[in-house]
Amino acid sequence: MQVLPDHSFEWEDFGVVHAPNVVNAVCFPGAIVRVTDTLLYTLNLSNGELAALLGHEIGHVAHRHAQKRIIPKELLSLLWKSLVYEDHDDDRETF
Repeated sequence: MQVLPDHSFEWEDFGVVHAPNVVNAVCFPGAIVRVTDTLLYTLNLSNGELAALLGHEIGHVAHRHAQKRIIPKELLSLLWKSLVYEDHDDDRETF
């Protein structure tokens, strides 16, 4: 049985966002969970189904899935920007 990491989160930032034609629920770093209004209207979830959906997103937060996906992308972006940086002056910068 897999045990959740020992993290404390403030579970106060749940919300519904208006997103026409997007049926999704997402989590973000900082224990932020969002569900699209289209998902709620389309699926017409029971209380138990909504609890399961939120529990699924809470699992992503607890296992820091968003951070694990964002950090490599941000690192690659920062590296790329540093390699192609142009400050538009007459000095030639090199590594």
